[in-house]
Amino acid sequence: MNDIQTNNACWQIECLLSANEAMTLSDELDYLDCTSSIFENDKDKSIWHLRVFVSSEDMLLQVQNALSAKAFLHQLL
Repeated sequence: MNDIQTNNACWQIECLLSANEAMTLSDELDYLDCTSSIFENDKDKSIWHLRVFVSSEDMLLQVQNALSAKAFLHQLL
């Protein structure tokens, strides 16, 4: 008999961004095979909410690195 262990761990990362940034990041994170959603958070201020769900620690680190790199580049501009 095979022992199958399932790990249902899931992490969630949330960011508040402009609509363009949220859509761009969501599209860029598709290559990591993670699930993301974006929705308008504050219509008056044009703030959007990006929520990313990941299922492994490796993927979590990759998403965090991608978001950090994007934030760093944004600060330079």
